[in-house]
Amino acid sequence: MSHKIIALFPGQGSQAVGMCKQLYSEDTQTKEIFQTANNAIGFDLANICFNGPEDDLLQTQIAQPALLTASIALYWHFCRHYSIEVLAAAGHSLGEYTALVASGAFPFEQAVQLVYKRGILMAKHGSQIAGEMHAVLGSTSDSIQPYLTDNVIISNYNSPQQSVISGVQPEIGEVLQKLQSAGLYSAKLKVSGPFHSQYMEGAARELKPTLDALSFASMKFPVLSNVTAEEHVLDEISLKLYEQIYQPVQWAQTIRKMARYHADYYIDFGPKPTMKRLVTDNDEALKVKVKSVCLQEDMDFFRLQSGISLPTLEAGGYDAIAACYKTVVCTKNRNEDPQDFRNRVLLPSHELIQLVHRLRQEQRVPTDQEVADAYGFFISIMQGKGMPAHDIQTRSTEIFGGKEDTQWTFQN
Repeated sequence: MSHKIIALFPGQGSQAVGMCKQLYSEDTQTKEIFQTANNAIGFDLANICFNGPEDDLLQTQIAQPALLTASIALYWHFCRHYSIEVLAAAGHSLGEYTALVASGAFPFEQAVQLVYKRGILMAKHGSQIAGEMHAVLGSTSDSIQPYLTDNVIISNYNSPQQSVISGVQPEIGEVLQKLQSAGLYSAKLKVSGPFHSQYMEGAARELKPTLDALSFASMKFPVLSNVTAEEHVLDEISLKLYEQIYQPVQWAQTIRKMARYHADYYIDFGPKPTMKRLVTDNDEALKVKVKSVCLQEDMDFFRLQSGISLPTLEAGGYDAIAACYKTVVCTKNRNEDPQDFRNRVLLPSHELIQLVHRLRQEQRVPTDQEVADAYGFFISIMQGKGMPAHDIQTRSTEIFGGKEDTQWTFQN
């Protein structure tokens, strides 16, 4: 079964010491990706990604190539193991470069060199001023706007309830005090300058000759621009990447535009579930559709919906739950109502996978209540897929042993 997906790639701040370390140890192609990055920029990026120190990984000129490398490694590994059709892609800030690599617009090695230079220039211009970025939470951009100035602006329109502002001291400090007095909460971002604002125009100008010299290939799927929230046009990619350095990220608008593609899933290809949170912050209804490759329960859920067998659970209380999702995987769906399928199949499937993940993490057998919960999820999924009632009764008896207690009795 091939799933139609939107591919999402995170920006700076999503990096973490240890990212891709296990994948690197197990997968030859991931090793090759990191070695390519090491050679492209002339130092051991892999070692910093896997072992830190964190202070090094926080540096803009290291964070940007590190995150691009980790995210594209996760993406290419996913593509090798799942049958998917990518309908479109988007990335937040730096992640836009990763999305373009994934689309085939330009080579990975070239992209690593480009974002390394981008990071150096952004850090250089950021160090020349007392610039900061702060996330303002729990309020719309329209309600924040009256407190801003020409020199303190919204630099990331992340969601209806989260915006990021950029500016320099002391002016940004004064704005933050006004926001606090108005009851608005803010959090300082760990970045080296006021990115996506007019203070980065110098960095953009220095990077422009490198951007203009690039040649881009036809994309395998559309990539949405941070600047316009529209699909990139081939001969304007360099211009939009130039503008992106000093113009706001239109992420909320990007998420709204993604609805046009009617994807089965939105997949977050980052070492933290940052993009997953930003999608659901924009549209809570997408919660069950957005998955992060860094969350085991999300990947178990995706495998279950893809018809790929999950690892067998051990005996000693696991047998019934193991049989539950084996049966679910093998059952053909006859439900053509998207909303009903979501409520009676996708949501309980998600709960079932979370239960399995919890049991694995805690290395224990399920309680009677957890087996009863699994039974309820099983019944809902089978009914939601349109399986005849007598067949569900037969299967449930086979799995749960014909329990007569009311909590086990099948209700049509």
